[in-house]
Formats: sequence, C-alpha cells, structure tokens
Amino acid sequence: MTEFLGEPALMPVGAAELALRTGATVLPIFIIRTAKGQYKVYLEQPILVSKGNANADGVRDLTDRIIKIMERYIQKYPTQWMVFEHVWEQDKPGTQAAKERYARREAASGCT
Repeated sequence: MTEFLGEPALMPVGAAELALRTGATVLPIFIIRTAKGQYKVYLEQPILVSKGNANADGVRDLTDRIIKIMERYIQKYPTQWMVFEHVWEQDKPGTQAAKERYARREAASGCT
C-alpha cells in the first residue's frame, strides 16, 4: 500500500521490482495529446537504480519515487489519464463507499 494522489492505494510495483533486480534505469516518459493527431513527449530525468536492493522497502521507495513523477503529469493533464484497475480501496466494487457513490450517481441522474 502506498499513497497515490493523496489517498492510500494499491499500485503495481513490477517496474520498481524489475529495475531493482536487474539494475535497469527507470526512464519516466509521458505522451500528452495536444491536438487531434498531435502529441508532445516529456522525458523525465532517469532514475538510476543499483542492482540487488529488491527487498520490500527498496521496492516501496522506488515505487513512491515513480508515483510522485506520475502525479505531476496526472494533476497537470487530468483528462489524459485513466485507470483500468481499482487502485483506491474505497473504489473497489462491493465496498460500502463504492455502493454509496453508485447510489448518489444514480439518484443524481434520475435513474433508479
């Protein structure tokens, strides 16, 4: 569990774990749509990684560093981002908070 956009979240750690196991550099790259058929590419500073520190603390620390970079782009370009999996605990289907949010959306839309 880590913090993502100010909330506790379950985030994938594969990139951090692979980098730490192999010593691979993490190169954050973001592609932002600027107009129909036009894009701008942002290359962040490489995150240099030392091989062999793939323990839980090392993976969590590197994941947090990657997330902080991601958050800057998500906050600057919120319409350019979406998730395919539930990362926030309160958004998981079946939780009370998710049921309440669904009910509020239904009531607001006039659908019952």
